[in-house]
Amino acid sequence: MNGRNATSDLSEWLIPAANAGLSPNPIVIYALGFQEVVPLTAASMFAERLDFSEWKRHIETVLKPGEYIQIGQEYLVGVLLVLYVRCDQLKYITDLEFDSVGVGLLGVAGNKGAVSFRFQYHDTTICIVNSHLAASQNNVSGRYGFLVLSRSLTRVLWSRRF
Repeated sequence: MNGRNATSDLSEWLIPAANAGLSPNPIVIYALGFQEVVPLTAASMFAERLDFSEWKRHIETVLKPGEYIQIGQEYLVGVLLVLYVRCDQLKYITDLEFDSVGVGLLGVAGNKGAVSFRFQYHDTTICIVNSHLAASQNNVSGRYGFLVLSRSLTRVLWSRRF
């Protein structure tokens, strides 16, 4: 998103043409992952709380309250993961857990890293990860963070369950 504000109509992205007009929408769970939703500044890297209300408002013009409910939001600087479920399916979501891991500057800053959710839907365990790692061919070592992320998220999210 390059730190830009939410200005686009998200309906074509969230409701495929094949599903337009169907009631209820056959899509039960939306996991929406965004990257660089805030400008990367010193203030945003160390902020206790960031404001994503504009993004939420744009999402909820499509995923209307009363039809869908937001059941989770996790962020790490500019990496945002938002979870919505269709209201009639909420009772089948259990054991919701979330975590974030920073692997950026000095191996801990949130300019690179991941956010994740793990939950049960009926009898199925689902884990969703949104990660933002170092880019380009020249920065393969910067993507070593993926190994750190996967080990950390696995340990944290799965150990809570078992």
